[in-house]
Amino acid sequence: MDDDEPLLHEPDLMLALMRAARERPAGLDAAAERLAANLAAAHAPAADPAELRRRLARAAALLQGAGVLSPADPGTFRLTESGARLLAQHPDGIDQSVLERLPEFRAYLVARDRRHAAADRRESTFDSGFRAFRDGRPMDANPFDPDTPDHQVWENGWCDGRDRRGRGEDR
Repeated sequence: MDDDEPLLHEPDLMLALMRAARERPAGLDAAAERLAANLAAAHAPAADPAELRRRLARAAALLQGAGVLSPADPGTFRLTESGARLLAQHPDGIDQSVLERLPEFRAYLVARDRRHAAADRRESTFDSGFRAFRDGRPMDANPFDPDTPDHQVWENGWCDGRDRRGRGEDR
C-alpha cells in the first residue's frame, strides 16, 4: 500500500479511529469499515486489509498513548473527553504533529523510547558519555578505542548531554 493513497494517510486513519469510537466503543474493524466506505465513495481502489489493519493498529496505539482513545472492552476503545475536544478542533484529521502538543503524548514517547533504549546493551555506555559531559569532562576523554561502536555510542551520549544543556533540558 502506498503511503500517498488518498484517505489512507495518518490523519485519515486517526480520524476514522476517533469517529468510530465517538459514540460507543469500537475496534479496528469499525474504523476499517469507515475507511472502506470512504474509499468506495471516492471510487478509489480498496486497500489491502492486512496492511490497513496494521496501520490502524499503529495509529490506535499512538492515539491511546496521547490519551485520545482509552481501552474499553477487549479489542475496543472509546474516545476520551480530550479526544472529543481534539476531534472538534481538528475535524479534518490529526497526525503526530498535533499529538506532540499534548503532554500525555510527549510523556508516552519518552516512556516508549526508554523501553527501546533499555533493550540496547550499550545504554550504559551512552549514559557514561552523558555523565562525562555533565561532569565537565571533554569529549576526548572517551575511554573507548576510536574504531569501535562503543566509542561512537559514548560520544553520542556526551553530545546528547551538551545538546540538552543547550536547550535547557535535564535528563
